[in-house]
Amino acid sequence: MSDAPKIAVAMSGGVDSTFTVKLLQNEGYTVIGVTMVLLPDYVDSKGEKCYKDIRPKVTAVAEKLGIEHYFLDVRAAFMDEVLRLSWDVMCHGLTPNPCALCNPRIKFGRLIPFAESLGASALATGHYANLRKLPNGDVGLFRAVDDTKDQTYFLFGLSQAQLRKIRMPLGEFNKAEVKQRASSVDFEIAHQRESQDACFSSPNEPFGETLRNLFKSHSKRGFFIAPDGKKLTRHDGIHAYTIGQRKGLRVALGVPAYVSRIDPESGDVFLAVDESELMTSHLYADVPSWQGSEPPELPLECDVQVRYRSNPVRAVVHAIENGIRVDFAEPQRAITPGQAVVFYRAYQMLGGSWIRPFPQD
Repeated sequence: MSDAPKIAVAMSGGVDSTFTVKLLQNEGYTVIGVTMVLLPDYVDSKGEKCYKDIRPKVTAVAEKLGIEHYFLDVRAAFMDEVLRLSWDVMCHGLTPNPCALCNPRIKFGRLIPFAESLGASALATGHYANLRKLPNGDVGLFRAVDDTKDQTYFLFGLSQAQLRKIRMPLGEFNKAEVKQRASSVDFEIAHQRESQDACFSSPNEPFGETLRNLFKSHSKRGFFIAPDGKKLTRHDGIHAYTIGQRKGLRVALGVPAYVSRIDPESGDVFLAVDESELMTSHLYADVPSWQGSEPPELPLECDVQVRYRSNPVRAVVHAIENGIRVDFAEPQRAITPGQAVVFYRAYQMLGGSWIRPFPQD
């Protein structure tokens, strides 16, 4: 086994990464486990830690699998490049996407070089996505077989250089099959809850409030604005709201109200009572990150996904000065500035961008 090729696996101790290790061992690889130490020490408003320390669990799993294992402390980078950036986005009235920020900057951005320093030829993960060599020599990222678990939406920021160093063996499996096959290895691992090692959140407070407390900061306060323009009650900060939100507003209008716009300058949160006001036929976004070595020509007709759990819809991407405009074939509900818009051709993910606030007249 000393001559077997080495590959690193990003391990969380959960079923997906553990099964990934077993698959690669069965293929003849010498597997090295690597685990990021991501999360800062934080106690929420009820005195509870925001996460469970996974280090003892991962160590035990690595020992059971008989593999060499390392921890990589990236807490400072995760704090600055994901959590602080997410908080800054919220303070501007936008809704961040921490996972899409983390993947190119931290998870793959830090783990790939670390894996190479250990002598590994590639980094494998338990993501549900497929990587395929394209005719032009590029590596393409394709949707997973299990569309309920597909994670390509969060991976649009990965570069060609990163894609060439990555393996994602679970893309051809569905989750039920992974659990069933993993049970033959370890019943306890196969039936545990989903791993949430990179999820910095508390059940006792919203994500925005956790970030506000973590950075001992505040966001712009303003008023709720009724559909007729009347000022209502003052709210606690724009970080607590997102476009389309209905729950948790604590505003009495006699009918359900929805957040339709957030003004970061005044701090005012505008409300709508007619859901049709949340519908839009287009969006604006930053210059895209295209994954191929040759970006596609614009205008581009393709499938577009505007949030993780939404279905892709047909749209046309147009180039504008310093960005793009996306025109939908059918109006979409609650387009959310700060979130990712991701582009697909059939099952292949082409790239993505960050949704901008709508220009105001």
